Amino acid sequence: MKRTPKTWKALSKHANNTELSVSFSVWIANHFKKMAIERDKDAELFSQGKITHEELIDRLMNEHADSFTLQTIMIDNGLDWNKRNDYAKAMRFFSEHRKLLEYAMEVFWSSVEYAKLKGDGVCEEEIWNNLIYAATSWNVYPLWSDPNDNRKYKLLELSDYLEMLKRHVKTGKTIMKGVVKNVETALVGLPSVAENIVLPTKIEIPQIASEVVEEVVEEVDEGDEDVCRGDTDNE
Repeated sequence: MKRTPKTWKALSKHANNTELSVSFSVWIANHFKKMAIERDKDAELFSQGKITHEELIDRLMNEHADSFTLQTIMIDNGLDWNKRNDYAKAMRFFSEHRKLLEYAMEVFWSSVEYAKLKGDGVCEEEIWNNLIYAATSWNVYPLWSDPNDNRKYKLLELSDYLEMLKRHVKTGKTIMKGVVKNVETALVGLPSVAENIVLPTKIEIPQIASEVVEEVVEEVDEGDEDVCRGDTDNE
């Protein structure tokens, strides 16, 4: 992927350049809006004493959470869950949008909004949440499949992102310059990444000193695939 998206508009156009990607993005946006409305209703029911606190938490975390299964989004968008080609098309959408997160960071770090947040001394988690909000508002969806929650797709939280970076860095035999660039980009706005991620040296990983690879390796190791794809039978 060429390093071209320099604005939110360009990034959004790059992320949604096929009929399927547009369809998926619209579906996800509508799903998030619907869940937000349902959570507001849950809060109102709780304030009226019509549901218990335990019921409220259960609805917020499960029934009305911003998550969904791969099978659901595929079926709702006219794809055949049992066809390998359709499965591959769906997976490509999530893979491409995750990779666009690096470009979203570059756009956000240079924004007035980020400068204000930084100036106000807000915590990195809040900065991350604002980054994700900005990305989704332009139909860029950095989602991952949670292996601990029935492989449901969810927006990346900062802790999830750090774990993904750790896996990429630890997989020395497949680390390429693109992965290092991704970490360096994150460091600009998220200094605490340095406390969690230790990049291998050129001596430890000779590939880093070799020819520069302009594209981020797609799913750099099997461990990443386990989290982002999951078993076909359990999606």
